[in-house]
Amino acid sequence: MKLVVWLMAVTVIAIVLVIGGMLASEALVKPLVAERVERDLGEGVQSFVDQEIAALPEPVSAPQQYAVSEAELNQRIAEQQDLGPLDDASAEINADGIVVHLSAYRMSGTYRAQVTETNGAVRLEHGSLSGPLSYVIPVDDLERIANDAIFASLVASNVQVSDVTLVDGEIVLTLEPTGAGHGISTG
Repeated sequence: MKLVVWLMAVTVIAIVLVIGGMLASEALVKPLVAERVERDLGEGVQSFVDQEIAALPEPVSAPQQYAVSEAELNQRIAEQQDLGPLDDASAEINADGIVVHLSAYRMSGTYRAQVTETNGAVRLEHGSLSGPLSYVIPVDDLERIANDAIFASLVASNVQVSDVTLVDGEIVLTLEPTGAGHGISTG
């Protein structure tokens, strides 16, 4: 009988500790991580997109398609000197969107999102983050930061995206100079 009571007490204490840890993660850890993600990841994404636009074979003066394979994307990610708070990342591209396997803070996670064109910009939408990282990185902040950084790079480069097509292993963007089509909305 004493053993049963002891086991029940240990179980209740373990449940309380898990719930307490989850609440602490929501109240304390996520805001601290969100601050660092906002600062470092935003700068990293914007720098990455700036470099990609600068590396285009010809300036965007007329509509042109720009294809990036999954292998090229992963090579560029691997070549990045600073991934901000991320220790490692790799991407998969399929017709439904993008899947990014990442690790940060000695934890791993998988981010899944749809990739769309909205008002002349590429956007990550309807994202979800799974794995241990989902307890410390707010997915809404991650998506907002990435989208804002991509948008800032496009505006600074006077480039807009008029179409996004995803197939297994490749993403194809149709790029135009700002004002050529429906235009980037800056407001």
